[in-house]
Amino acid sequence: MIHNGSARSKVAILIVGETQFPFRTFNAHNLRPKPVKLVVTQADPENRIVAELNAEPAATEYANAIGINPDQLGPLSFASYPLAVKIGENYYCRSIRKVNPDGSFVILLCGG
Repeated sequence: MIHNGSARSKVAILIVGETQFPFRTFNAHNLRPKPVKLVVTQADPENRIVAELNAEPAATEYANAIGINPDQLGPLSFASYPLAVKIGENYYCRSIRKVNPDGSFVILLCGG
């Protein structure tokens, strides 16, 4: 979050409102699933680290899925091809923060 021109971390925004008009919640995103499925097969959930996807090193399998070499992975590829988990009919983003030297990822939770 950015507040008064400074980036803040470990913060949240809570908005409480009251209205006499009916309303409903909705979810909008531009995620389109690819036919390739990536299954987390080894992870450290407490530290948000994904070590393997489909029983392969995470960075290698992710790079293969999006059609680039693992050494080309970076912020642009992570933003262009976000990971998502499908719960029910909804997709929830799981952004890659960085690739560790061992080929694992540090994951940020974006929603869900």
